[in-house]
Amino acid sequence: MPSNNALPRRVRCGLISLGGFFYSYCDDVPALRGYLIAEGIEAGPIKYPFYAPRGEFRLQDPDGYVIMVTQT
Repeated sequence: MPSNNALPRRVRCGLISLGGFFYSYCDDVPALRGYLIAEGIEAGPIKYPFYAPRGEFRLQDPDGYVIMVTQT
């Protein structure tokens, strides 16, 4: 994942680890997803479960670790 300094100012991230499953929080889910896709990183569709009304999407690294990105 790119460093925070490479992202637009309004899209900053934090990361919480839950074993092999990580949650990353950002200010703007669609903007971060768009940025990652533009950089060639596969990102799942944005979903809107009850616990993430502003959306979340899934990333998976080559080793199988899952990173869920949601909005703060």
